[in-house]
Order: sequence, then C-alpha cells, then structure tokens
Amino acid sequence: MSHSQRLKFLFDRYVRQQCSNEEVEELVALLQQADVDETLAEPMRELWERFKDDHTDNSVDWEKMYSNISASQEDDLILISQQNINRRKLWMKIAAAIIILIGIAGSYFYFTEKKTNVSKQVASAQPVVPKNIPAVNQTQTIHLPDGSTVILNAESKLNYPSSFAGTNREVYLTGEGYFDIKHNPHQPFLVHTGKITIRVLGTAFDIKAYPSDKSIEVTVTRGKVQVLKENKSLGLITANQQISFSKYTEEFIEKAVDTKPILAWKPSEIVFNDMTMLDAAKKIEQRFNTTVEFANDAIKNCRVTATFSEDDMMEEMLTVICGVTKTNYKVTKNKVVIDGKGCGE
Repeated sequence: MSHSQRLKFLFDRYVRQQCSNEEVEELVALLQQADVDETLAEPMRELWERFKDDHTDNSVDWEKMYSNISASQEDDLILISQQNINRRKLWMKIAAAIIILIGIAGSYFYFTEKKTNVSKQVASAQPVVPKNIPAVNQTQTIHLPDGSTVILNAESKLNYPSSFAGTNREVYLTGEGYFDIKHNPHQPFLVHTGKITIRVLGTAFDIKAYPSDKSIEVTVTRGKVQVLKENKSLGLITANQQISFSKYTEEFIEKAVDTKPILAWKPSEIVFNDMTMLDAAKKIEQRFNTTVEFANDAIKNCRVTATFSEDDMMEEMLTVICGVTKTNYKVTKNKVVIDGKGCGE
C-alpha cells in the first residue's frame, strides 16, 4: 500500500470513528508529510458531497457553506488547540468539525453567511477533548489555549485539553518540558507527572521526568512554584532553585542550582512581554521581512504576552497573538492584515 493509499485508508477509518489508538498516531504522523493537502483534498470533498446529498434544502448555498467552514477552521479552530502550527495538520481538524456537522440533524440551520457566526457555532459544537502531543526525536514548541507556552525536549509527551474550562488549568507531562505560564490568579496551572504535581499561577520552570530517570526534577527560572505529592506540599521554590524527588524512596531534596546547564537543551526564546500589538507587529515585520497592517486601529493598543521558540514560524506567532487578543489575520504575499475588535470594544 502506497503512502497516499495508506493516508486515505486511515482518514476514512478516522471519519468512521474506527481508528485504533495506534492508527490515530500513524495518521497524525502521515499528516506531517508534504503532500497531505493534495492527498486529502478529494476525500474531504467527497465527505462534504455525501453530507450535502443527504440535505436537499435548496435555500442553502452549499458551496459557500463549505468554503466558510473550511476558512473558519483555519482561522479559529487552531486557536482552540494552540499547539505547533502546521498547515498540513489542519485537514484533521477540518475533518473533525465536518464529522460533528454531519452528526447533528439539521445542523446546517445554525450556519449563516457570516464567517464569524459559522466559526463560533462550529467551535461551540466541539467537545473539550484532550490533546496528545506524541514524543518525537526533537524539541517541540506547544502554545496552550490560555496563551502559555511549553517547550518539550526530545522524546517527551504532553496531554492537555482543547480549552481550560475548569477551576484549574491541568496538563500531563512525560519526559522534560520548559513551561512559561501566563498569569491567572483565578485559575491555577497544574502539571502532573508521575506522583508529583506542580502548582503555579504564572511563572517559568523546567520539569525533567523521563520514565527511565530515577528522580523527578523541578527547576524554577522565574516566579514561584509549589511541588506536591498527593496534595501534600514538598516545598515552595523560586528562581534558581530546584526540588529533586526520588521515585524509589520518595524522598526529596531542595537546593539552589545554576539553571544554564539544566536548560542547555532548550532553544533560544523570543519573548513578547506585555507589549502592545503594534510593537509585536514591528517585531514580526523585522524578523520575517514582511509588512503588518491593522484593519482596525483599536487593535494596536491591545496588549499581549507570549513566548516563542527561535524555530517558530510567522504563522505560529500570528496565531498565538491573535488568539490572545481575539483577533484574526490574513497573509497575502509579503503583507499581513490583522482585523477584529479592539480590546475595549
């Protein structure tokens, strides 16, 4: 079976909700290949045509609806996941949204000719499902739904929800990750790894917890975190401090450390620290040799805080900062246009 045939086969099983966990992981891997757009374009269209044939209401502009749904997924549904942005992976998200659409009788009545209404209703139909970032043999930068950033070391995994809707923001780590967490005093951030839970409100820290390691190490670079075991506090640590927890004896050591060698694995960062969208746009212009314009001047004064890896592409940065400010963007040749309501509107 060729690469394209295997991709179509797995995609069809995914649409029918017949994929095993192993097949889903294989499908995600195949979606990273360069020819995925061309390979899945036909199955995606066939899926839509089957849905259209089952709903014969002549008052509905089906072609326009299909374009609206596809466009809205690119602009909005990635903001829900806030993970590494790769256009080739958008097809899986679009497929999931159309599956939900097909599964709801009469759902097309919820869609209007306005793209904003389409995107909001498709997003609201989506359940809060966990996102599973599989381990790969390289670092990965993950942008979480709240604007926080996680840089995963090689062979590390992260599970997190598509949105943080509860009283806590909770994620699950296997391996090593550097967390730069957006401050939110009303919704603490919890990282679960092994028997340990790390609780923060807004700070930056590293967790090293590979399954083969004898201990779990939590190292703070900025702010303060609380390390807990079964709701019992092991201690509070601040910048340049570390707690090392033994998996076997369950004893722990708190000490001062030099964070530079501990974080040597981590790529360099680009930080937007409570800056205006106008200043963020200037940084993007300089870095990617492009022009950024605002369709609404009120957006310029919106403030954004975000951390990026040196490896992040322009689209990844735009997706995050627009997600934080509830705006959207469009790229045409060497120009970016950011549109939406201002922060005070």
